[in-house]
Amino acid sequence: MKRKSGWLHKEVWGASADRIRALLPKAFDTLEKAIDEGSYQAALALIKLAGLEGVASEIGPDDAEKIMKKKKQDEKWEELFRL
Repeated sequence: MKRKSGWLHKEVWGASADRIRALLPKAFDTLEKAIDEGSYQAALALIKLAGLEGVASEIGPDDAEKIMKKKKQDEKWEELFRL
């Protein structure tokens, strides 16, 4: 009887996964509409979903002193490689 139960379990979850996949286009349409209407929550949810959270922090420093320090370091590296 356990074998039949396992098959039924897979069948139910498989059908559920198909239904979820079928709803994705509607979900994306709703998300797009919310973003178009200016919802920062929807925009942030999309950024998180896409895995882009924190990407801006990887771009580089945003403090003037750190920017100047980074620029000097970059110039030193350029100078070393020109030799």
